[in-house]
Amino acid sequence: MAVRTRFAPSPTGFIHVGNLRSAIFTYLIAKKDKGTFVLRIEDTDQERYVEGAVDTIYYTLDSCGLLWDEGPDKGGEFGPYIQSERMEQYKKYALQLVEKKEAYKCFCTPERLVSLREDGHAKYDKHCLHLTEEEVAQKETEGIPYVIRQKVPETGSTSFTCQVYGEIKIDNKEIEDQIILKSDNYPTYNFANVIDDHLMNITHVVRGNEYLTSTPKYTLLYKALGWDEPTYVHLPHVIKEGGKKLSKREGDAYYTDFIKRGYLPDAIVNFLVLLGWSPENNQEKFSLTELEEIFSIDRINKSPAVFDIKKLNWVNAQYIKELSIDELKEVCMPHLVNSGIIEGKDESWIDSLLNVFKDRISYGEEVIELYDEFFNLEFKLDEEATEFLNQEGVNDTLIAFKELLIELENFTAQDIKPLIKQTGKISGSKGKMLYMPLRIATTASMHGPDLPQVLALLGKDTVIERLNSNIK
Repeated sequence: MAVRTRFAPSPTGFIHVGNLRSAIFTYLIAKKDKGTFVLRIEDTDQERYVEGAVDTIYYTLDSCGLLWDEGPDKGGEFGPYIQSERMEQYKKYALQLVEKKEAYKCFCTPERLVSLREDGHAKYDKHCLHLTEEEVAQKETEGIPYVIRQKVPETGSTSFTCQVYGEIKIDNKEIEDQIILKSDNYPTYNFANVIDDHLMNITHVVRGNEYLTSTPKYTLLYKALGWDEPTYVHLPHVIKEGGKKLSKREGDAYYTDFIKRGYLPDAIVNFLVLLGWSPENNQEKFSLTELEEIFSIDRINKSPAVFDIKKLNWVNAQYIKELSIDELKEVCMPHLVNSGIIEGKDESWIDSLLNVFKDRISYGEEVIELYDEFFNLEFKLDEEATEFLNQEGVNDTLIAFKELLIELENFTAQDIKPLIKQTGKISGSKGKMLYMPLRIATTASMHGPDLPQVLALLGKDTVIERLNSNIK
């Protein structure tokens, strides 16, 4: 059977990076076997629906290159691909389960359910399972609202096999008679998944390992309906160092958070695929096309995957190095504008700035930090830099450089560069004792990008002023 996978997000806001990681794995499992990647919108939880969230889903997948073969906007032979447009089939199969005595109507009020929890019941007590047919009919005649619950065996156990975690077995007494159809005739998440996955011929279900304990409910539903189960692939958790969850407050939870900060979609995909999966060799940078060829389920790890921001920065920096200056400008410009850095500056100055930082920048927003580091008007030397400038001969080097710069008419990197060598000849300094004093006295840093380019960006007046402040 041809591989068919589905990514089925709920339109409740932005895409969490953990969900995006699931989408990437789902896409790659399909494409590795030349299969079909399906996009399905699971909007049965109407209370959490967010206007515009579907467009956000489209944008996120499209910008990451995860192009779906079937979906709400593309159609396909297994549509509709929006759950709220598939309502009739959920009720149909729920009632079919009732007829087969695999589910039952539950008339318990919310107050009774709350009381059960307050009395220490961890799960529903099957009260309505024991109603007679006459009692059920009477309650329906009286118009009492009801839900439909799955009937779970009270003894024995239920098991299934996950491609990552192997066989999982759970005692049936631990499984609740879950609601499959709510009183408003909307299906619950678990039930709708089973129905849709079967009717859409989904062969592989990819999701987080938090579903390991609830999957037996799916197994029982498939068995009750007489359907074959799909292949399950459960992915390890994505956590931060220390075991913490990714946080919206800390700006590391959603894909759009990273895009706004100037991370590149291709780099994000590359980074996320390495969270819980590893290639056979030590390669760390992959195009999506490469991943489609080499991805394999048996390389997925069981252990939690640590979201290492330093690693993401490194990966993103590799992609930034491949950008043209115009492409890098698109990434950095929003941050340059918001900071006021480029106010009054022309295009050539901006291009020069980005040329200076291109090999040092990890993400777009970092351009502000790098600018402040090298061009901060407060200009303070740390103790190590101060000690270096106090060495014998340094003062003569600074004086010689300053006097040459004063005479310079065109203050460009090309014109500044030969003056550094000329300074060495005049002062008798060379190597570290030539370049380091000039860098410290003009940028307050012992290391940095190409010095002539930095000085040209600072401007003649600022450079002369900084040299004067450090000449004794």
